[in-house]
Amino acid sequence: MKNLTKTKFVLITALSITFFIGVFSSNIFAEKLGGKSGQYAVYFEISSQVSSSYTSEIKDAAVNWNGIADIALRYRPDWQNVYDYYIYNDIDVQYMANDAYWTSQGYYGFGIPGPDGNSGTYTYGDLYIVNGNCKNLSSHDKEMVITHEFGHLLGLAHTEDGVFSAVNSIMDDGDVFDNEINGPTGYDEEELRDLYPY
Repeated sequence: MKNLTKTKFVLITALSITFFIGVFSSNIFAEKLGGKSGQYAVYFEISSQVSSSYTSEIKDAAVNWNGIADIALRYRPDWQNVYDYYIYNDIDVQYMANDAYWTSQGYYGFGIPGPDGNSGTYTYGDLYIVNGNCKNLSSHDKEMVITHEFGHLLGLAHTEDGVFSAVNSIMDDGDVFDNEINGPTGYDEEELRDLYPY
């Protein structure tokens, strides 16, 4: 009976370790959403509802991603003409609806590419700021939150450090408020270049 119990223990342990490694390895390396922009230039507009106190942080957050790969975020103050609507990707930067709810849940923002964030070619996107949590952040932290959300709109998923990795990444929720992270890290740059090679 002892040998059977020991065999069961070894078998269960081996299966548990296999499952654990499988789950964590798939999460550690799942840093892309599965889609990307079809245009070199991705234009963004800031909704009139967004306080001007965010303007410089939004523009700086976009600049953080420029020059890394064959993709560029460009500010457009407003719709230039109807033709642009059909030719260029467009990201709308706005406050999140139901701000009180998302504030209470601890969220700071969302970057949602469309039409399908998990695959295909992105033709538009929305960057939502949860004002209740962001309005009292330092300028640096606001910029890092928005940089993180722009990363999603370019096709990057969350970097999951998990148990085995100590990767610094603006796409890791835990690194967004790390004062040593001032934008996309070398790791983020590699991920972006993989999606948009020169």
